[in-house]
Amino acid sequence: MNTISNTGRWGDLSRFTVEFASPSDRLYGNGLQQVQLKVGVEITDTNGNPVKVEHDDVKEFVLIDYARGTVIPHARPRAGASPANVQWDWSNERDRRYKFYPAQGALPEADGSASAGQTILYRDFWVRSKARVSLEIGAKITLRDGTEFTSKGMGSGSVTVVPLPVPTYSPRDYTLKATTISDRGVAHDYIPFSLRARGVLMEFADFSMAPVSLAKHSRRANPNYVVAAFTGYTAPGQQRVRYSVYNPALPSEVSHDFLRPWQPVILVGRYGFNLTQSPVPDANRAGRISAVDRYGNPHALTINFTTTNVESRQVSLV
Repeated sequence: MNTISNTGRWGDLSRFTVEFASPSDRLYGNGLQQVQLKVGVEITDTNGNPVKVEHDDVKEFVLIDYARGTVIPHARPRAGASPANVQWDWSNERDRRYKFYPAQGALPEADGSASAGQTILYRDFWVRSKARVSLEIGAKITLRDGTEFTSKGMGSGSVTVVPLPVPTYSPRDYTLKATTISDRGVAHDYIPFSLRARGVLMEFADFSMAPVSLAKHSRRANPNYVVAAFTGYTAPGQQRVRYSVYNPALPSEVSHDFLRPWQPVILVGRYGFNLTQSPVPDANRAGRISAVDRYGNPHALTINFTTTNVESRQVSLV
């Protein structure tokens, strides 16, 4: 009997299982990607009869380090990765910005959610990791009267989650292929930020540039007028273009024809600015791209204009 304390109507466990509910037992150790676990518990009374555990009966339902018995920290996925000293965490919430690691083989199927009238209580957990070594994970339930049960020693009472190294890429792995569009007689380029990994186009959950816009200026023959080549960008799959300085003459949105789900777009334009009427982006020929793909892996690159010539809109990654 693996009850830690036992009072009231609770007798013993007849079931305490921890099973995978996602396609793989693996995840990248980036602190963002998740593995889904389904935990099922059935408790009997002192006469050995199954007792239906209601939601109000449960004080705490957590995951534990199976070998050590310590509780794994809880996290809120939308708040980002846990602090650096937290190697493993869990939530009862799926962060749908990130995909599961692809299936490498068939895993045993979880039993699924309990239907009305069943005495097995099921709970879904999503686990993240920044660790370099695997962890065997079990579960613990604490009831309102203080009774605690753990899955230690139970059949299928634990699973082992395997964190994988975060992959790295070089600038040459990315593609910046421009498509030139003419809008109201002014040409500008749409440039998808693209990466193919193992032949598959990578999807991105997040993308940003700092500064928001790169810019280079022409020499001023007129102190109130300047020609500038500069950039904007969209968040993955979004239509709105972000600039460090907005001007009504600039495209505010990317055409639907060039939108792709989970793909950011960089826009490069060349415009003349009347400085008495509108501001111009500060000259800055290089910036940093920070992106996170849908497996939760980070991407950090430098983007710059390839020449100082304001006539050229070409950009490159280094």
